[in-house]
Amino acid sequence: MRIIQGTKRILKPLVDFPTWMGYRTIVDNGKSVIQNLKSIFTPRKPKHTESFEQAISRLGLTEKDIKSREKMFLLLSLFWGLVAIGILIHAGSLFFNHGVKGGLLALALTFFALTLCFRYHFWYFQVKNRLLGADFKTWLNKSLGIKE
Repeated sequence: MRIIQGTKRILKPLVDFPTWMGYRTIVDNGKSVIQNLKSIFTPRKPKHTESFEQAISRLGLTEKDIKSREKMFLLLSLFWGLVAIGILIHAGSLFFNHGVKGGLLALALTFFALTLCFRYHFWYFQVKNRLLGADFKTWLNKSLGIKE
């Protein structure tokens, strides 16, 4: 028993597994990852808010300009939606005929096109409803015709 305790006393300073493993660094990195994820999914408060009418007067837009932008945003949204559908069809063709790598790349491009489609439709929604500062939930409810 004394031999084991003596061996522990001699070897313990030499065998410092947590330091070798970088335990402190792993814990600190884990905490920073969790903190970053929380900051990504927590909506930020706007620095200043302005109404649609205030923005129109500040930018000096006319009703014709607003209708033109509304139409442009709708057309861009439809364009990127059609591009996304086309790329998705091509991705399916790649998956079934040529392999996974090309299909995954095409799928990633599909998500990119859908992101642009959403962006322009969201801007169209804001201009059409004359509503600045809307969030995803408001856009989704009004787009689907759900009463809040």
